[in-house]
Amino acid sequence: MDIDAKMLSEPVKEIFDYYNIDWNDSNREQFAIFLQALQLFNERNKRYRDQWKETGWRGALYDIVKKGRRLFTQFRLATAAPEATDDDAWDMINFCAFYLRAKQDGNEWGIWGEIK
Repeated sequence: MDIDAKMLSEPVKEIFDYYNIDWNDSNREQFAIFLQALQLFNERNKRYRDQWKETGWRGALYDIVKKGRRLFTQFRLATAAPEATDDDAWDMINFCAFYLRAKQDGNEWGIWGEIK
């Protein structure tokens, strides 16, 4: 679902204030993107149930590179808006979050163990 940054409400402003984030158009637009990525994560995680944790932060790095390469390949030579969706971009945002979460949790390899 697309989120209109201009429609973000007072409770969001309270979060911005609490974390000392300026309440301006640029920050609201950035937050709207993150919120849309969270909505996608929420929807998909109902099916996958935190399966991303199985590969740890090293696995998340691989997925980030994979999604980035797909984006680059799809869009790099496009002379007009490509027919491809932005699905890989949304996934990449969430895989970056998985990377950071796994790093914070000390989850380097997940349940797969160290690759030798």
